[in-house]
Amino acid sequence: MFLIGLLGGMQYSQYNTMSRSLDTPKSQTKVTVSSSIPSSPSCRPKMAPRPLKNRNELPQLLEDFKFKTGIEIGVQEGKFSKIVLDTWKSCEKYHLVDVWAQQKNYKDQANVDDAAQDKLFRTTKENLKEYEEKVQIHRMFSTEAAKSFENESIDFIYVDARHDYCGAKEDLEYYWPILKPGGIMAGHDYNENSEIGSQDWGLCGDGSRNELAVKGAVNEFFLPKGLTISVTYYRERNFMSWFVQKPLC
Repeated sequence: MFLIGLLGGMQYSQYNTMSRSLDTPKSQTKVTVSSSIPSSPSCRPKMAPRPLKNRNELPQLLEDFKFKTGIEIGVQEGKFSKIVLDTWKSCEKYHLVDVWAQQKNYKDQANVDDAAQDKLFRTTKENLKEYEEKVQIHRMFSTEAAKSFENESIDFIYVDARHDYCGAKEDLEYYWPILKPGGIMAGHDYNENSEIGSQDWGLCGDGSRNELAVKGAVNEFFLPKGLTISVTYYRERNFMSWFVQKPLC
């Protein structure tokens, strides 16, 4: 059976984003800080991620790395969770974190009312029934769920909960320490608010505004650490995915 848990803009340093045709995939896009990437060879993992077309190629990457543990933050109805588990056979435990409740100050098409959220929760369990021995569900806010994990204990963490700058940055801050050295953190919707249509990802949960949204949060969190942000090279309905490998030291 399923295990269910109870419970301002910085100036970017040097970085480059390649322009690309939506119909003609090109080389992998990378955002980099050229001057502060860890210089010691001992800090670099033996295996590095390859370029990915879209997020559906992530599970095979996890399988190639023989990762065993993962966390997905922002689940909705578990469609992507199933894609991950269908391919990632070496996975032994996959934690699903989602509050499955409507949130204030969040103008996102996924922020449906509580009755619809309950239905999504039930659908998630049904979609992942075949993986119930591997899956542990944490129906709570991501910041609360983070307390359940020890630092450097998880191989893969996927961040796809709130898409406003504040919510995304908070998840990165809470979950990066939980990721093992050599592990991979990834997420969806590498966009600023200006790239979004009818939704408003510039509105933060506290009512403040930051138009940088997910892209700004990811850039401002990882670039000062000297890490490479790799971005999928083929847009998924205009929403790209990003991923970062944690150095060994």
